[in-house]
Amino acid sequence: MPMNKSNHRKNGAIMPWAIVTLIGLIAVSALGLDWARVSLVQTEMQRAADSIALAAAGRLAGGTTVATSAANQARLANLADNKEIYMSRLDFSDWDSTNGQYTKVTVELLRDANHGGVVPLALGQAVGMSGKSVAVRSTAKVLPEIFVEQDVLGSANPFLAGMPKGSVASVNNPARNPDYAGDVNSRNPSKWKQSPRPITGLPLIAGQSLTFDNIAGTTKHGPDLPMYEPDGQTGENGVGRSIGHNTAGSENGIADATVPINALVGVFLGPDRPDNTSAPSKLNFSTSASRNQQRYEPQLKQIFFIGDGRAWVVDENGQQVEVAQEFIVPQGATRLYLATWDFYEWNNNGGERTIEIKRPKKITLVE
Repeated sequence: MPMNKSNHRKNGAIMPWAIVTLIGLIAVSALGLDWARVSLVQTEMQRAADSIALAAAGRLAGGTTVATSAANQARLANLADNKEIYMSRLDFSDWDSTNGQYTKVTVELLRDANHGGVVPLALGQAVGMSGKSVAVRSTAKVLPEIFVEQDVLGSANPFLAGMPKGSVASVNNPARNPDYAGDVNSRNPSKWKQSPRPITGLPLIAGQSLTFDNIAGTTKHGPDLPMYEPDGQTGENGVGRSIGHNTAGSENGIADATVPINALVGVFLGPDRPDNTSAPSKLNFSTSASRNQQRYEPQLKQIFFIGDGRAWVVDENGQQVEVAQEFIVPQGATRLYLATWDFYEWNNNGGERTIEIKRPKKITLVE
């Protein structure tokens, strides 16, 4: 049967559009492959730049010559697109006069026509663009080890952490004698009342660990009671067991906890008053195992047990060894307070402790 002339004309009109559409699809696919490869090379180069910056920063204590050598070793150990990497910049900055060394390393890597060749572009060649250059940058910073000392009174109530003068805690207690926040900026400890004082001289960095060492001093939770070590009345080593929570529960937006009485405790806060938001879930340190972990990650406004800051763990040889416990700074933390644990009425407590807080040295990427 002869083909209808109208259909023939329609088929003839569709054909060019089909060809154009096919060419467009091929071009889009080629362009997608081009940029996927560029993105992959850029990712590989960024990973290499981070590695180089960290390696150099880790050797800054030996001087810039040693750090440069470490950077070059790291450069040779990394490839991008199966090619050797060209380092266009290696700078040292932020001089620390106390330790006599730079603390920041900036690395820039480049791939262009003169250094490894541009990343080839399949579609680009059709329009006169044979490839694309890629440049990345990374900066690593050495955060030095910091030690600060803090005195903590037995009367320091953790539920008054971050609260203004005149605030109340330990309400509804059996003695009907609540605690009050004082002036923590005063040089006179009697003016602090039952407020714990914020740790100063120790910038907090989320994810970084803190340790509490060389804890000296004892406290008691009543005027006629014996003094106790930082672990409190755990029921171990001949010490009478007395473990419990705040009789008033969570207060001022700070979570209650279950802790041995007279134990050293801490709480992280953000920049705002803690009572602006509700309290998180409470932590429980009623068992020996819960107090003997090597690492703790409390949330903001969660009171956590510190005790003597030490834990017994099994090493690679199967031996019991004592180590410093690590306490991880939570996201958003800007303040840290140390206090003493009681069940109610901190105002008649006695004693004092001195604690050394340590932020270990850390090398981190900052850009």
